[in-house]
Amino acid sequence: MKAKAVVWLHFLRLWRYRISFMNTVLNMILWFTIFVLGALMFVPREQLAESAALAFWGIVMWNFISTPTWVMGGWMRFYVSQGFVEEHMLANTSTTLVLVGRMIPNTAVSTAASILMYYVISAAAGQPLPPVKSWPTLLLGLADLIAMAVAYSLAIAAVTMVTGAPMRLVELGNFLVFIVGGVAAPVSKLPTALQKIALAVPYSYASETVRLGATGTPPHTPHAPEIATALAITLAAIALALMKRAEKAVRVRGTKAIGGM
Repeated sequence: MKAKAVVWLHFLRLWRYRISFMNTVLNMILWFTIFVLGALMFVPREQLAESAALAFWGIVMWNFISTPTWVMGGWMRFYVSQGFVEEHMLANTSTTLVLVGRMIPNTAVSTAASILMYYVISAAAGQPLPPVKSWPTLLLGLADLIAMAVAYSLAIAAVTMVTGAPMRLVELGNFLVFIVGGVAAPVSKLPTALQKIALAVPYSYASETVRLGATGTPPHTPHAPEIATALAITLAAIALALMKRAEKAVRVRGTKAIGGM
């Protein structure tokens, strides 16, 4: 019943904020279009189809990495300040369950933006993007990527719930991961020094799996799909443990939201 209530809550919020939802999607498309069109202008014609496909899937992955950070981790500041932590605790409902339910609006925003971006990039390339090489591999990579992003967002939420810090540097971290974490471009195409950094970022293995399934691009690490799944499970377990510890600390000391608004 609690899970059903959380699902209904977030579907209802998505409907009530439908104008904000559309505004968010359109803003994302406009920003991505500026950067993508600027980059594709300098790509040779014979490499345009391949480059457009890599750009598209890089944007899809960026959507699913960055959106949970604000929809879940960033939203936690509002959640704490409004006293929702205490309300859900009185109803014996886990904050973790409520936050995971935020994947409903998160998935809606990311999916809508990705679909519209497909048509924008196809138009820019002057042809449809190449078909997906392997749907099972692609879906496995996306599932691992989303699990990692959710784990990261829950970790941010746990820190926010205990310390009251707004975590404003999170978006900068996401941007750096996009550039040097093997998301924007395959790890093999990065400079040698950056390849070592990329391989230290868990997202790189899931991103390589996505590209393998979507475009057939061989991963830099031969066992990237297996490594990505193992990392996703490990990070999810760590995030859940952090949230459990944060909820326990809040029950003892309360939340820190004074002066938060």
